[in-house]
Amino acid sequence: MEVVVDASVVLAVLLNEPEREMVISRTAGCSLLAPGCLEYEIGNALSALYKRKLLGISEGILVWHSFCKIPVRHIEPDFPSALTIAGTESLYAYDAYYLFCAEKMRCELLTLDAGMKAAALRRGIRCMEL
Repeated sequence: MEVVVDASVVLAVLLNEPEREMVISRTAGCSLLAPGCLEYEIGNALSALYKRKLLGISEGILVWHSFCKIPVRHIEPDFPSALTIAGTESLYAYDAYYLFCAEKMRCELLTLDAGMKAAALRRGIRCMEL
């Protein structure tokens, strides 16, 4: 089974958030898909944690190396289509890329972002429950 995962889900695993074990359990045996922006979002989230003094640089590098071990197949979004989704759903383009990928691949989306989940459901995208 293929599932599109977003940065919120990946970060929950990498940063040992309360949802970590449930995410790992629900995605066991699944092929993980995401747009290429996933790695940029992970990097940005780590730098935000640096700025808030919640994570040191060396810790962030270790988290990055852990991220690199997660097998995620990148799906290239069609940018005009994704930007249409962004405008229609009042989302940031990054969020729309995930929705586009789920629509294109006809698979479920796993996100911890309530706004993205609501937009996905409005578009008829199935969302994996935790």
